[in-house]
Amino acid sequence: MKTKLPLLKIDSDFQSLIPPLSSEEYEQLELSVVVDGCREPIKVWRDYIIDGHSRYKICHEYEIAFEIEILELRSKEDAISWICGNL
Repeated sequence: MKTKLPLLKIDSDFQSLIPPLSSEEYEQLELSVVVDGCREPIKVWRDYIIDGHSRYKICHEYEIAFEIEILELRSKEDAISWICGNL
């Protein structure tokens, strides 16, 4: 039976601000999420992921439940500022 996971949106502007993980970093994250579950919530603004793109992808690939933390930001510019301040 498939797990019903939240479907979130990906904004290329947001995603491009976050340095991509190396292959080794991604594999380590994947192993951690598969073994221990998704321990950090996916941070979201207006249904768009602003932190946790890789965790979101892994959770959907392996059907692993995850928490969402909704950030109350006023605008896309505020979301971009939040991302830049939390890299």
